[in-house]
Amino acid sequence: MITFLAVCSITSSTFCQYKNFNTEAAIWHDGEVQLSNGDMRYGQLNYNFIMNIVTLKNDSLETYNPEEVQYFKFKDTLGATLATFYSLPYDIHGTGRQGAVFLRYFLKRGQL
Repeated sequence: MITFLAVCSITSSTFCQYKNFNTEAAIWHDGEVQLSNGDMRYGQLNYNFIMNIVTLKNDSLETYNPEEVQYFKFKDTLGATLATFYSLPYDIHGTGRQGAVFLRYFLKRGQL
């Protein structure tokens, strides 16, 4: 019985994550992307946190992974906060193997 409840809990949690992304997938934000080669791109952005990619929509659709991007930023849904994500090396699954991922930068008001 405990095993069944644990499986149901994990499945429910995973489903909620994907359900949340499906809701967010339709939301685009005005923003910018600075590529690893220094080029800047502007347009509508959508960040897929599950696949760890950012999609830029202007005249066409361009999709970037963390290895191709230095950072990207956009105003959040309410337009109140600037969301900034940097591509940084990260220990994947605690294995000691480094891989680039997008990490959000948070600034506490009035402090660096």
